[in-house]
Amino acid sequence: MNSKKSDRTINILSSETVAKIAAGEVVERPASVVKELIENSIDAGSTQIHVVIRKSGLELIEVSDNGSGMSREDASLAFEQHTTSKIKNDGDLKNIITLGFRGEALSSIAAVADIELNTNNGQEQTKVNIENQIKKTDNTVTEAGTTIKVKNLFKRVPARKKFLRSETTEFKHISDIFIQHALAQPQIHFKLTHNNKEIYNLPQANDLKTRIFDIWGNRIADKLFNVFFDGPTLKIQGMVGLPEIVRKDRSMQYILLNNRPIRSELIAKSVNDAFHATKAASFQPIFFINLSANPQSIDVNVHPRKLEAKFSNTQEIFISVKRATQSALEQILQKNVKQIFDNKITSPSFVREPMTNYVKPQTAQSAIHPRSKNLVSKSMDFSKELLQPSLIQKEFQTTDLRSAQFFNTFIIVEKDDKLLFIDQHAADERINYEAIMNLIEKQQKIPVQALLVPDVIELSPAEYELIKANLSLFTEAGLELAPFGNKTLKINAIPNILDNFKFEAFIREILEREVLDFDNTEILHQIVASMACHGSIRAGKVLQPLEIRQMINQLFECKKPYSCPHGRPIMWEMSKYEIEKKFKRTGFC
Repeated sequence: MNSKKSDRTINILSSETVAKIAAGEVVERPASVVKELIENSIDAGSTQIHVVIRKSGLELIEVSDNGSGMSREDASLAFEQHTTSKIKNDGDLKNIITLGFRGEALSSIAAVADIELNTNNGQEQTKVNIENQIKKTDNTVTEAGTTIKVKNLFKRVPARKKFLRSETTEFKHISDIFIQHALAQPQIHFKLTHNNKEIYNLPQANDLKTRIFDIWGNRIADKLFNVFFDGPTLKIQGMVGLPEIVRKDRSMQYILLNNRPIRSELIAKSVNDAFHATKAASFQPIFFINLSANPQSIDVNVHPRKLEAKFSNTQEIFISVKRATQSALEQILQKNVKQIFDNKITSPSFVREPMTNYVKPQTAQSAIHPRSKNLVSKSMDFSKELLQPSLIQKEFQTTDLRSAQFFNTFIIVEKDDKLLFIDQHAADERINYEAIMNLIEKQQKIPVQALLVPDVIELSPAEYELIKANLSLFTEAGLELAPFGNKTLKINAIPNILDNFKFEAFIREILEREVLDFDNTEILHQIVASMACHGSIRAGKVLQPLEIRQMINQLFECKKPYSCPHGRPIMWEMSKYEIEKKFKRTGFC
């Protein structure tokens, strides 16, 4: 009898194999189980959730709540694949309002561990026990709500244990999941116990800040500011840390979408960009941001463990989060700066309003472009009036500051029991940037100085077309650029507050940083920031006492006097006490 060997290479997998594959997607580590069980408790309307862990979850994960509980039929059915009370059909996937919805968590966990469920819905009290994948359902006596115990995790897939980290690391992942949900639901009493030791006991809180205080204490809670935005399709609420508590990692960046903890590079970048002028690029801000959006405009079904979401309006979200954070940050920092100096530093009216009357302290020379003495400058006569001793004396006679320049690069200011160190280039850069941006925001024309001998730069064809396509934005910033033959640009005029402007270096920086790929608002900011950098007082320039005083006053009238537009710090302070410690004078007369 001849038997023909089958040519079939496609295999139909057994239900047990399918279950373990599904479990591999859902149950990556013990923290994955904790996440799924906490989400079920939240969806059940719980006001109390207690998580008990032994041996970082490998021996026991127990989650108990006082939620709605389940009927006997539902409790038994919940462990079957793709069974859920959260949705009924594919149409519901477009309007997900619960944390869970796939109906695969409990079945996936049962495929790799033993489970015991006790539930009380107020009418029935049921126990479901699954050991070695054998399910038994019985009556029981238990408190209202649901308690699920997961034992011997990965007992049926021991190879998975080889990929786990130490117990300390695995418990840290569990703790992170616990904190994420505790932040998302401050109205719920959360408790976490590990190896019979209480780790967190977070009572119900009325607001996010109280919950943050309960977790981290005053060291974080006292250094946060509120962020709020209320738009027609998007609402943003949250708290963000001041620049003084930035970190070297992202471990304290929490993003919630409709109270669902998610990861989002888009949101993280938007907050980080809002801080670009207040911190070094290598540091990360602390933030707790909650976005409320129409469920139909987002997709939370794009990640196996529901850790990410897809937005239909990414640009709106990015800009809204960035601007809301930026606006709140500017207000709080401006307030702090004014408090430091007790509002005793005043600024002459000619410095900020209007800019047509603005001329740098070294006026007579700064109005002349270094490439040519033949400049058209209408501010020369005003400059002479500005430098009259009577005006200057009146401005500074009420101040109590002493200041000086050192290394021809830095300024030192004595104020009460503090010394303030200022980088003169970064300070002038900030002053120039805000002076120009203030006029742009008010839609006022920027006064310029015309060059009789234009500066020119030759570019590659691609670079030339890129700059040419954005000429209107350069004009809005006060730079009059124009094509000058094949692949060449010329500059006819620059803002009259710029000093020794480096045109070619400026254009090269704009191109190298690829800032022309952003939206128009961001492009304009980048143009003005780079323009201010390449047209400000440089290190090595000797400043007269009058110039120093005026720079200090101008700086502290800025919205962000603490860093240049590119994020480099402008100043730092040292207290008298710190100096005394260096001389070992503390405790002595």
